[in-house]
Amino acid sequence: MPKNRVIMIRVTNTQYERIVNNALAKGYKTISDYVRNSVLGFDFLTETKIHKIFEIIVEKKEKIQDLLKQPESEVIEV
Repeated sequence: MPKNRVIMIRVTNTQYERIVNNALAKGYKTISDYVRNSVLGFDFLTETKIHKIFEIIVEKKEKIQDLLKQPESEVIEV
């Protein structure tokens, strides 16, 4: 979805540094993404972890399906 609205806020130097440091620490590439997602309730770290868990599940599912295709005598414990 295109972003076509701008919101400007004033912050102190200390507040700005905290915002930048928090954004970097949480893996955001831009301050805008960090502020937007913080205000709207999106947690980048949690979403990243969930995505990684999903990838692992898909990988394990594929391995299990491959194992199930093998004759029982060839199945090895995982």
